[in-house]
Amino acid sequence: ALSERGSLYILAEGDFDGDGHREAFVSLHPNDMIAYNANEDYCIYLFLYGGGYTILNKAEVSIDYFEHYVLDSYAHLFSLKEYLLAHNESTDVYTVVDSRAVKLASTGPSFSRIDNSNQFYISTGFIYSDYRPMGGATHKRYWLFWDGGLLREYGGLRVSEDQLRRFAYGRTVLDALKDEGHIINEIYYRGNGVINVNYSRIENDGTVLWEHKNLLYRNGEVTDIPVDWGYNSNFDNSEEKYGYGHYNASYHSATSSHWGQSAMDVVYPSAFP
Repeated sequence: ALSERGSLYILAEGDFDGDGHREAFVSLHPNDMIAYNANEDYCIYLFLYGGGYTILNKAEVSIDYFEHYVLDSYAHLFSLKEYLLAHNESTDVYTVVDSRAVKLASTGPSFSRIDNSNQFYISTGFIYSDYRPMGGATHKRYWLFWDGGLLREYGGLRVSEDQLRRFAYGRTVLDALKDEGHIINEIYYRGNGVINVNYSRIENDGTVLWEHKNLLYRNGEVTDIPVDWGYNSNFDNSEEKYGYGHYNASYHSATSSHWGQSAMDVVYPSAFP
């Protein structure tokens, strides 16, 4: 029996898909942790069904975090995060259909809800080594939304400097970056109002540093992006150096291309405001 392998803990239980049957996500803490992982916080996650709790799906992996997001009575999302290496975590996102756990996406280190809405952000990570002794890592956020049937990504529409300069704070940001010796590269606008400004700087030794700044268009104005929507370049996180590095790794692209969804699941804005 499953219970003979370890202790079972119910993480979330209910009729998640409205089919009249109760389902549950359950973690198994193995009796023999050495056979799985020496860290006893790691556990095996399973999706169980109904009165007898017959196993439908199981993931033979170590999981660090489990999150349950209730979008409406019969729309639930669940994220299971696995720690792999520093800055290289993996998160799987599930929903429940016909009493089965259906995997929607695999993302990078983060999958988090924004303002209790139907919007989420994911965080992609990339480890690199450069001329600094310890090397580093870049982190970029991309934004998704739940449309009632699946997760879709807000794709980026390429816009020009002139378009961003129509807004007072857009001019301020672009002028400040240029005054500091940066080159403005791609600028993307997304349907949730996020604006990604990619920029770079050539150092005296010829090294190119790539960075980004995130803004938000809302209510007819461009402002800094809220902290819980996404961090910016290393100027805003100088101690951690997020979004700062070589190999174009800290640039935003039109889509994340990291989380296992097809181009059909990306929605682009028709125009910049």
